Amino acid sequence: MSHDTKILCSIFLLLLQYQFCTPTDTINITQALKDGDLLISSNQTFALGFFTPGKSTNRYLGIWYNKVSEQTVVWVANRGNPINNTSGSLSFDITGNLVVTGPDRNNPVWSTNVSDPTVAKNSSAQLRDSGNLVVLDSNGVVVWQSFDYPTNTLLPNLRFGVNRKTGLDRFLTSWKSGDDPGPGEYSFKMDLNGSSQLFLYKGSDLVWRAGSWIGRGWSGIPEMTTTFIFNLSYVEDQDEVTLSYSIRDPSISSRLVLNESGTLQRLTWNNNEHRWVEFYVAPKKPCDSYNYCGPNGICDPSNVGTGQFECKCLPGFEPKSASDWYLRDGSGGCMRERGGQVCGSGEGFEKVPLAKVPNTWTAHVDRGVTGLKECESECLRNCSCNAYASADVSHGDGGCVTWYGDLMDSRVFSSGGQDLYIRVDAVELAQYLKSQRHSHGKKGMVAAIAASVAAVSLLAFFLICWLVVKKRRDRTKGSFIDWKMRFNIVLGIARGLLYLHQDSRLRIIHRDLKASNVLLDAEMNPKISDFGMAKIFGKDQIEANTNRVVGTYGYMSPEYAMEGLFSVKSDVFSFGVLLLEIITGRKNSSYILDNSVNLIGHVWSLWQEGRALEIVGSWMTESDSDKEVLRCIHIALLCVEESANDRPNMSNVAFMLCNETALPPPKQPAFIFKGAGNRPDTSSSASAGAISINDITLSAIQAR
Repeated sequence: MSHDTKILCSIFLLLLQYQFCTPTDTINITQALKDGDLLISSNQTFALGFFTPGKSTNRYLGIWYNKVSEQTVVWVANRGNPINNTSGSLSFDITGNLVVTGPDRNNPVWSTNVSDPTVAKNSSAQLRDSGNLVVLDSNGVVVWQSFDYPTNTLLPNLRFGVNRKTGLDRFLTSWKSGDDPGPGEYSFKMDLNGSSQLFLYKGSDLVWRAGSWIGRGWSGIPEMTTTFIFNLSYVEDQDEVTLSYSIRDPSISSRLVLNESGTLQRLTWNNNEHRWVEFYVAPKKPCDSYNYCGPNGICDPSNVGTGQFECKCLPGFEPKSASDWYLRDGSGGCMRERGGQVCGSGEGFEKVPLAKVPNTWTAHVDRGVTGLKECESECLRNCSCNAYASADVSHGDGGCVTWYGDLMDSRVFSSGGQDLYIRVDAVELAQYLKSQRHSHGKKGMVAAIAASVAAVSLLAFFLICWLVVKKRRDRTKGSFIDWKMRFNIVLGIARGLLYLHQDSRLRIIHRDLKASNVLLDAEMNPKISDFGMAKIFGKDQIEANTNRVVGTYGYMSPEYAMEGLFSVKSDVFSFGVLLLEIITGRKNSSYILDNSVNLIGHVWSLWQEGRALEIVGSWMTESDSDKEVLRCIHIALLCVEESANDRPNMSNVAFMLCNETALPPPKQPAFIFKGAGNRPDTSSSASAGAISINDITLSAIQAR
């Protein structure tokens, strides 16, 4: 052999040995991916190769996040047939199928099993930027993809559900354990009986139901809507019933995983802390458990804090076993009161608001119905119909779902859900209507005397303030709302604004969000009130202008106070002020320190000096909450920035409050005035120069 020939052979062998040293996302029919080699997607997000999970010594072919420091596997090929050494290889066989082999090259431990003859020649496999491993024929057509066979993880853009043409069912199955990616006992599937639903199973037993698709999300997951952090896509036609999602910010790594303990987790990667942060988990509470309160029962988690049993019967029903319910066991469910005398004269329906509607296995869905009245009539025509609800609430009430037989797995939420109408007899209906008339009568009375009450309320407010100040001067220290409760109030207000801005059928700008317009119930759950100055926007409208500025200084954004421009960002500004007040326990007008005219200016000064926590009220005792409080101050400063374009929207605010992702540095807030002589002239406005409510002009206005 000549010297030149030896050199060429050596180069060829080196090329074979190091063919995967340069990152690539593709292998062809002549190549093999050996244990130790990697395929890297073109954007470097995902990697494919052989790995060993946990404390195991077995080897598996899988896909994981390439840029995440903690190896996180999202798909496994040979999950049920591990290789016990490092002899694994991924290659194409003579039929064009992608196979994983171990020591015995003639007996693959995994194969794509594609029967298409066109893939036998010139096939290739590519790891795409989405984390999807695809097999392509010579024309570049996808003939197989890993997204059709997910394991325990739902990645963005993966079409989860059923292909009606081929029968392909894409669902999740948990790992056996952290050391064994083999199929575990939990599965998460799309069910097409009745109205399509999502179910979590343990073996063949139902564990949790996500509810039905109601146009903007799933009835059992009010936190997840089409206008939230993720873009949800639901398709139901003659070809498929599928769900997929995309992330609005492509720089965020997020996944939905079914873990081996049987919980679904939405996780987001925190680059600063190098860990996965939990965004959502289910099932979490007793009311999440499937049919926790039995047939015709409904679970209300708000009862737990009051010491009451979370289970109660739906209207017109009573417990089957009073003794079981006394012992707080509602699994036996409920039965019709008075012997079930429905389908008679005088009967009707009682509304259950904010509900997760029952399992639709015993329901009929008619998407051609145009309104609730037609849906009610359809239910009344059949004596076996026990309830009805709208099938789609994304644009008003459309479609109709009617239930027959027992009503299974209902619950109520503090927000979200939908209206459920339960069939009741004449006696029950009369009692319900009487209570409604009483409630409406009280509302009418309140409206009629609102002007008189306003003056009395003002006096009462000053009296309460005097009593509070007096009590604080007492030697005995009063009780304070702790940080956990304050944070829950903040979250509740954020979710309420998010609903008004995005989830409501019509976009609503409150325009007067302040402490006195947030009501707290007995469980300290916040409710946004007083919509007297609210404005309704069209679906595509983002901003409006007014010549008559109304509201409360101190909570009004600069563009609204000075120019009459208002938008969702105006409410965001008000939320930021309110958040600072909740953290500090002081009003925006209560600080004239360090030449700062208000609370915002004082907080901003301390923030620049790295002393922001000094603003926290004396109620703060838990040092372990310092980090969370500081983050909330940071978010508040982002909300009160001078430019509306720089402020986050409420969906971003809610995301920042619930997660630990990095936050951008805040810019200088609005209304930072140095010295009393530099305060803005509040005696003039776009109209008559005064803040006006119900045409009552305030002659003296104090900045708050």
